[in-house]
Amino acid sequence: MMRYLLLNAGFLLVVVVVALRNRTMFAGHKSYVIIAVGLLTLTAVFDNVIIALNIVSYHAQWLTRIYVYRAPIEDFAYTLVGVMLIPVLWERFK
Repeated sequence: MMRYLLLNAGFLLVVVVVALRNRTMFAGHKSYVIIAVGLLTLTAVFDNVIIALNIVSYHAQWLTRIYVYRAPIEDFAYTLVGVMLIPVLWERFK
């Protein structure tokens, strides 16, 4: 049923709307891309480690069955949410 994908889609939709409303903050800043690539790489490494060690597991029917080695692609949405939302919140509440 891909429940994790639907859950992530809701979070990503909210964050994309917030990021679009603050697009001038992201425009021309390569640092956000560098940070996103770095965090996605770390997510891939550490997700695979904790899955290989059986620290976490997922209900197979709720996944899209698209993986980066053992890590489901759904896990990477949380990283993208953080990369887009944290800078906006930081600027708004500093």
